[in-house]
Amino acid sequence: MAGSIDSQLSSERLDLPAGRAGEACALALVSAAAALALASAVLEPWLETALTPAAVLVRLAWSPVCHQIPERCLDLGHGPLAICARCTGLYLGGVLGLVAAAVYAACGRAVPRPSWRWLALAAAPSLVDVAAGRLGLGGLSSWPRLMIGVAPGLVCGLALGHAVADLVRTRTRSRPCDQVPPLSDLR
Repeated sequence: MAGSIDSQLSSERLDLPAGRAGEACALALVSAAAALALASAVLEPWLETALTPAAVLVRLAWSPVCHQIPERCLDLGHGPLAICARCTGLYLGGVLGLVAAAVYAACGRAVPRPSWRWLALAAAPSLVDVAAGRLGLGGLSSWPRLMIGVAPGLVCGLALGHAVADLVRTRTRSRPCDQVPPLSDLR
């Protein structure tokens, strides 16, 4: 059975320019890993309700990257998420940017490299909200914070996707797809 799978894989080629199939695969894996990480933060309150030890590990894992102030975290009915609303928006945007990069590569197109201007423009609403809070003018509530976090996260996710695609492209230049050994040789 394994021999037939190997022959099917080596006979079927994706109709993508050289290197784009590898980029699409790598970007799909990175997107999936990012989505799982975000899912852990969203599912943490339900894990805590079920009294599973995983809830503590998830909250500890997110603590170095987010203040986790409960009043600034979204509550979807079972308690505050493991990350604040703005971080949730940033990570959601990052996942969306990575998925967009994977779609670009899967369609045979180069993943665009966002400029610093894109990031500055996308981050401007968040910076205004932070400045307003520091000046005592009050800040936004959780849902608007989530929404203004999506745009800079999307730009950063697209930038990360461009970097992953570039890494795959430069690492596979010396070994074209036609020279990749069949799966049976990897055992």
